Amino acid sequence: MTLSAASAIRPAPPIPPHITAVFDLPKNHFTAKIGTSYVEAIMRVLCILLFASCIPCLAADPVLVKITVVDTASSDKVLTHTMPGTAAHSSTNCNANATATGYGNSASANGTENCTTTTTPGRSPQTHTVVIAQQNVHAVMPDGTHITLWCQAGFRHCVALAPGEYKAEVKGNVAWIHVPKLDGSDDKLKYKAEGGW
Repeated sequence: MTLSAASAIRPAPPIPPHITAVFDLPKNHFTAKIGTSYVEAIMRVLCILLFASCIPCLAADPVLVKITVVDTASSDKVLTHTMPGTAAHSSTNCNANATATGYGNSASANGTENCTTTTTPGRSPQTHTVVIAQQNVHAVMPDGTHITLWCQAGFRHCVALAPGEYKAEVKGNVAWIHVPKLDGSDDKLKYKAEGGW
């Protein structure tokens, strides 16, 4: 059986009245009914993601420069702390024993007493000294400025730099100087600018 074009195409069913009424509403009313809260939520998420992606851009990256070290002056920071002394003191403990004997209308008693004295010697004041190594590096910046870069041994590695050129990451008043290691990598040492020379 062969279908003709007229018999193969069926007319579309009519649109229900309630759906027609929805699409006949004003555009702003339709949006307010079905999409305002959803659209606002999407916009908030997009704004948060955009702000978070820009946070790294707001932080200033260190500037990599080449500095010239002229020499390094080593010094020591000496800290002293004195603990007060204590005085000597003694304590005595005694044990007594007595025996009584009666003779008619009289009595006699014999006793002994043993005492022990313990002496604790005093302690003289004690002074403790801590020596902290410091390095003052005299360097020249790329613009010719003479600065003193300071570091102190302790929580960080601090060494005297030999004269020569070094790469340094500079941020604010701090410089991380790249010191070559035997394996070809760099060790970043932190120094703080302490004025000129």
